[in-house]
Order: sequence, then structure tokens, then C-alpha cells
Amino acid sequence: MVKTNARWAGYLFIALGLLNWRYQDSNPNAMTNSLILIAGGVVTLILAFTKTGLAWLETKTGTRIGLVAGAALIIFSYIN
Repeated sequence: MVKTNARWAGYLFIALGLLNWRYQDSNPNAMTNSLILIAGGVVTLILAFTKTGLAWLETKTGTRIGLVAGAALIIFSYIN
């Protein structure tokens, strides 16, 4: 279950980053803000697709860090 949720989260962050980039193209910081979201998605997908990363995500610490980082990225996408 963690593997599927992590993959969905990774795809979500990449999509949020691309949408942010598209709709804020007049903002001079749009590329930087969008790349933060896209990088978070790429890191999440790398963790979800590697055995070591997935094993770490299944620990309590990994799950908590993942949830906090995911919530921070989602809040960041709405704030900027």
C-alpha cells in the first residue's frame, strides 16, 4: 500500500509543479517554485521505485517524514 501511495504522491507533485509553471508564467519566480514541486515528485518516485527507498518509506520515521514533506509541498503549491 505504501508503494502505491508514494507513487501517486510523486505523480501529484510533478503535476502540481507543471500546472503551477503553466498558470504562473508571468511570475518571475514561477520556474523556481515549480521546480521545487517537480523535484519533490521526482525524489518521491525514486524512493517508491527502489527497494531501499521503499523499505525506508515503510518505516515509521520514513512515513512521518514523507507525510510532513508531502503536506509542506502541497501547502507550498497553494501559497505561492
